[in-house]
Amino acid sequence: MARPDINEIPNLMARLFELLVVYDSRIVIQDRPSIVVFNKRRNYSKKSPKEYYIDDIFAYHGLSRAQFALFDNGLYCALLRRGQLDILPQSKYFGAGIKLTKEQEQEIIAAYKKHKTMKKTAEELGRSITTVWKVCHRNNLPINPVGYYRPT
Repeated sequence: MARPDINEIPNLMARLFELLVVYDSRIVIQDRPSIVVFNKRRNYSKKSPKEYYIDDIFAYHGLSRAQFALFDNGLYCALLRRGQLDILPQSKYFGAGIKLTKEQEQEIIAAYKKHKTMKKTAEELGRSITTVWKVCHRNNLPINPVGYYRPT
């Protein structure tokens, strides 16, 4: 997209004020600019996916791995194939998918029996509510469904 000529700025300002009147002064400005990074074909034999990521780092700033995978799936898959995902930020859910030991399950059960709610148990142990729910469900403990969405 070409930059506007300096002489067009008064026209742009007038149009902006028209929009402010039309939308009752409620225009939401995005926290990140809309950037097109997909206007070129990437040749991974000349340049690694990591180099493409670094070139367009401003477009990906603040995105988690899952958001990045949705935003630029081609580059994400290329990074995955080449084993270069270490450049992306880590998942904010540490320990997702890790099996619990019997001692950890007993610790969750004891805390659940003490607190009687999954939220307080999860907060005390630093676990997700879903993990607490799964442990309680596996051990046939009574589950209070009030204020909690059961995972499927």
